[in-house]
This record gives sequence, structure tokens and C-alpha cells, in this order.
Amino acid sequence: IRYVREGGGSISSRLVIAGAKGILLSSNRSLLAEYGGPVTLTRAWAHSLLKRMKFVRRKGTTAKSKFAPGNFQQLKQDFLEEVRDIIEMEEVPAELVLNWDQTAIRIVPSTSWTMEKRGSKRVEIVGKDDKRQITAVFCGTMLGDFLPIQMIYKGKTVRCHPKFAFPSDWDITHAPKHWSNEDTMRRYIERVIIPYVERVRADVGGDKTALVIMDNFSGQTTEPILNLLEENNILVSLLPPNTTSDLQPMDIAVNKPAKDYIKRCFEDWYANEIVQQLEKSDDQEEEEMCPKPVNLSLPLLKELGAKWLVGMAEHLHENPLFIVNGFIHSGVTAAFD
Repeated sequence: IRYVREGGGSISSRLVIAGAKGILLSSNRSLLAEYGGPVTLTRAWAHSLLKRMKFVRRKGTTAKSKFAPGNFQQLKQDFLEEVRDIIEMEEVPAELVLNWDQTAIRIVPSTSWTMEKRGSKRVEIVGKDDKRQITAVFCGTMLGDFLPIQMIYKGKTVRCHPKFAFPSDWDITHAPKHWSNEDTMRRYIERVIIPYVERVRADVGGDKTALVIMDNFSGQTTEPILNLLEENNILVSLLPPNTTSDLQPMDIAVNKPAKDYIKRCFEDWYANEIVQQLEKSDDQEEEEMCPKPVNLSLPLLKELGAKWLVGMAEHLHENPLFIVNGFIHSGVTAAFD
């Protein structure tokens, strides 16, 4: 843990748990609960260890807290009535009721912990905004279909992309700050959304109207983007401001499971790295047995992260109820019925 911090890395409870798991797997795995033992590595234990190591907890983000409007119920009712009216009047099939959402993904799990003396007035979290963070655009349909993903890496050329062979229907792109913008959204609509809609229309017959539910993100509500959607007979229903956590299906039921999958992959990989280091140190002298820091370099993690992202997408494909439940809990499915 100290090696990671001294090297400028951030410390999270998952990293602590993964390190402890690696030590136990190397020394006596029968102690772990998954092997029938009494030891369960929890976040509470990890936080206790960090406190004893004099870690100070700090928020790793400056994002504003979510604001729930006082007239939320009326906004929700109006929004769902609009969705219902569009679906009824345009006869939109369920497989063409879509919701997409941009979400930030950290290949190395983010953290609110850093090593500083207690009482420090200012605590810097090194690496909070580094290139290990990427933006993904997830899209699902009311029937539970999970569309190809757009990945936005931080950089100015394709050299910032992983060398990993992504599925051919994914859209892999980049932006100076890895953020979604009007250009990346145009790419996404042209390369992912329109081909999907056209395939569905070919299957069901006729030029069926599609409906996309999306938030008010400025990069996707510009006149050129809205015109592009309209030209392809894709209608838009905008979520009321500040309601994405309650009314956006992807935000409700997909973003968190997707990120949890990536975190589990990182935890398993990190624990395995610890095991390998400890096994290599068995023949060393005692004073040389302290393991070296686990390699958290950007090139390595970018390739590993690409592999984990593909596994995550396959996980969502195999579990469409994640997506279906998002539409149910938002109320959109009831509006369609």
C-alpha cells in the first residue's frame, strides 16, 4: 500500500482487499471464506486498516451533489405521459425504445483515501484525473438488448487507443479530455445507433419510428445532432433536468453493475499479482522479501482494461434483466404497456 502511494497512485478499499486476498492466497487460502475459512475481507476492515496506517479520507471528486427537484412527481408524470403518447401515436416497437448514457469508467478503481498527516488542510489525491479514466456510452432497449459500446480514450490521435482487438461493431475513439462531445456523439449515432435501428426495421418490416430517451447533456442536444436523429426517423424524449438517477434506465440499473464488474476484474488481477510476487520471494533472503510495487503503468492497464470491458459487455448481454429492470424502475415500461 505504501509503495503504491509513494509512487503517486491512489489507494482504495478494493486495492487493500485485493492485496490482502493475494497474501492469503499465497500463504493459506483455506482461511478465506470462499474456501470455507473464517476470513471475509470487507470494506469496513479495509477502512480500519487504512485508518491505522494514518490514511486520511477525502472525497475524490468535486462533482455537485444530486439535486432532487421539489416537483419531481409532477415532472415524472409529465415525462412518462410524453413517452407514452409518442409510443402510441408513432407505434414504436419495444425494440426501438432506446436509452443511452455516458459514464466515466476507471480502470484502476477510484478512491477517497490518500496518505497524509491527520489535520492537513489540503490533501492532494494524485492521479484523480489521469488517463486511466475513460468514457463509455452504454445503450439498451426496453427488450433488454445491449448495443455496441462507444469508448472514448484521452488523447489526440489513435495512438492513445489500446492495441487490443475490440469487437468490430464497437466505436473506439478519442478526445482531448476523454469526454463525450458533439463530434463523438455524431460518430456514435452514425456508427452504432442508426445501423441498429436499420437492422430492426429490416426485421420487423417498414420504416418504424424509433424513440431515444436521453438526458440534457449539451453535446447531444445540439441542432446538428437533433437534425441527424430526425432525418433517420428517430424521435427524442428528453429527461427532466436533475432526474437522471431516477428516470434514466441506464443510470438506474446498468452503469453500476458495469463498473462493479470492472472493479472485480481489477481486484482479481491485483490479488494474483501479489500471489506471484510472494511466490517469487520464497527463495530470497529475508531482507529482500519485501515485494516490489505492482505494475500499474498506463500501457499495461489500458490493455487489461480493454479485455475487462469486453467481458463486462458479454456479462450484460448474458443478463438482459439488468437493462429490462432499468426501464421498469424508471416507469417507461408501464407507460409503454
